[in-house]
Amino acid sequence: MTNLEFALACRVLLLASLCGAVPARADLHFAEPAAHVGVVYAGAALSHEFIFENQGPEPVAIIGARTSCGCVLPRLPQATYRQGEKGSVVLEVNTLSQAAGPHAWNVTLNYQIGSVRREMCLQLTARLLSEITIQPAALVVFADKIGQHELALSDCRPEPFAVRTVRASSDKLLPRISKASAASQGETTWKISLALADDYPDGRHDEIIDVYTDDPRYRDIRVPVTVIKNRHQRLAVTPSQVELVAAAGQPFPSRLLRIRDEQEQPVHIDQVWCDDPAILCEWSQKAGPLATVRVRAARTAIQGESLPKAIHVRIDEPVPATLTIPVTCVVR
Repeated sequence: MTNLEFALACRVLLLASLCGAVPARADLHFAEPAAHVGVVYAGAALSHEFIFENQGPEPVAIIGARTSCGCVLPRLPQATYRQGEKGSVVLEVNTLSQAAGPHAWNVTLNYQIGSVRREMCLQLTARLLSEITIQPAALVVFADKIGQHELALSDCRPEPFAVRTVRASSDKLLPRISKASAASQGETTWKISLALADDYPDGRHDEIIDVYTDDPRYRDIRVPVTVIKNRHQRLAVTPSQVELVAAAGQPFPSRLLRIRDEQEQPVHIDQVWCDDPAILCEWSQKAGPLATVRVRAARTAIQGESLPKAIHVRIDEPVPATLTIPVTCVVR
């Protein structure tokens, strides 16, 4: 066992000891609240199932889950579990956005017994090896700018895989792949462009692009894509998306969002919130011809490139509306 693997194993044992003390209450019991899955190749599918049992006398209701980063997706197939009933939480990890090396992904499961709320911590650890890259590892795109976005999938191995086909989770999202091209550094790269059908529905939609190859290790490379298609609104926000960039060890500079009414009426912001608590927002409480939101990021909470999140700005004057602005943080 290498020093790196020994350190990861110690982390798993520590979390197991901490979480293992909680189920002594005889309610929701996980046989393995922490798991180490060894070496995983970035881009390959990674998921793990945590099995639990309701060992208490009362029903247990699963009410939510908080993840350590946007790359983790918890799946809860059922909400309520009776006495003696077993269930599972499946954690799916998008490894495309992760750097090579050891990683730990945490999920806090929130559940309720009667009127009492409790938490259980779950952790999945692994050591990532990187042979392929895809840029960007996730997309947030607006429908009216879909033609400006594409994915670049690169394989740096001497014998790269071949891409067989590309599919989208919606038949209204149309991916198209170009022929492979060899770079001077020895990489082989495929470009994947995206287009939308004319009848793609309005609103925000979380989609998946599946890239199928002839390599058993990378049989299905999954890329999350968020499509936002808004009807014409009289409120305009500038810029339409935010990227916060900072050098390693340096704080993130803040960005300012400006919101105007096309009829030049005063704009009042009722509430602002973000999908990620590491993204912080400040805004004026007064109505005016130009409403502003200052966006910044908590430096200690972001270590590398984060998956795109979104800021939501709720307006109550001059007309009720909720504006969605994608935001990405990058440490270089």
